Amino acid sequence: MTVWVVFVGRRPGIYNTWGEAKTQVKGFPNNCHKSYNKREDAENDLRAFCTGRPSPTFLAEAKKQVDGFPNNSFRAFKTRDDAEKAVAEFASSSNQVVQNENENFLNVQLEIQLKLSNLKL
Repeated sequence: MTVWVVFVGRRPGIYNTWGEAKTQVKGFPNNCHKSYNKREDAENDLRAFCTGRPSPTFLAEAKKQVDGFPNNSFRAFKTRDDAEKAVAEFASSSNQVVQNENENFLNVQLEIQLKLSNLKL
């Protein structure tokens, strides 16, 4: 039986029909809701959301996103803002690494060109 969890809405909770859940989220700014096939999963995720502790379902979803990538990792954050800040910091540091590598590559290319131009053919 499908149930709906309203995490952020007029009245957060678990609802047995989409109609009930929809009235809690429709027109509510930045609402957050999700459907579940198992009530137990819905209860676990709502509890995790309310206590700030990741549930096995959330961890399993995160793990799916990184499996298969070498040296993968993921971490939990207390708030979405904290997570977004960490992503921005990582992107900034990654861009710096790429920029440094590009500069190194261009310097090597220039050095090769200079050496080639000094060769007598």
